[in-house]
Amino acid sequence: MRWKIKPLGAKVLVGEIGPLPQEFDGNPQFGPGPNNVGFTMGKVIAVGIGDYIDSGARIEPECAVGDFVILTPYATSERRLGIGMALVEDRLIEAIIEEVDDAHT
Repeated sequence: MRWKIKPLGAKVLVGEIGPLPQEFDGNPQFGPGPNNVGFTMGKVIAVGIGDYIDSGARIEPECAVGDFVILTPYATSERRLGIGMALVEDRLIEAIIEEVDDAHT
């Protein structure tokens, strides 16, 4: 059977979760290797509609399906699905990687 997972609210389904590539060592945003501990990289598979604020306005997630993202060390600790994917809050996504080399696609 094939399943389709549709995140609700401000949730994002991220797949192919793994450590940051070594080229991130020394990156000013993430610092040398020891500071990168816990950060992971994944590809967005599905995105919820976003969160509502007190005024009733909806704030859409900043990432989109197909984006490569960097997750905080805490992003995948509780909602790992055990199938190479995790369901995370969009606020736990630190960055979108805009340029990805062929080795990570």
